[in-house]
Amino acid sequence: MRRLRARLHDRDGSALVETITMLPVLVLAAFIAIQLQLFVSTASDAENAARSASRAVRNGDDAFAAARNALSGAPRASLSPSDVRVHGERVTVRLEVPIVVQSIRPGVLDVTRSAQLPRRS
Repeated sequence: MRRLRARLHDRDGSALVETITMLPVLVLAAFIAIQLQLFVSTASDAENAARSASRAVRNGDDAFAAARNALSGAPRASLSPSDVRVHGERVTVRLEVPIVVQSIRPGVLDVTRSAQLPRRS
């Protein structure tokens, strides 16, 4: 009887079982954190590109070239001419957010940022 009680109260392996049950939650939390960081980083890149393009429009230069140059250091940032729209001195830049989980369709997460320099006095 003592052996049976000792075996019932033995906790060997319980930490392993708890770790295995928590592993999917930890992996999901890591994917969410990485995706959130990619979203924030892409939004910042789009904001910088819009500001640079707006500055170029004000100076009479090419908005697309200025936006592309602003994104030259951004990893995985791709920009096509249709992603940069100029409305007067207001420039809008659209970037696609990189996806961590590839089963999500491309184009689902897009970031759009606009910029316009203040009027000169």
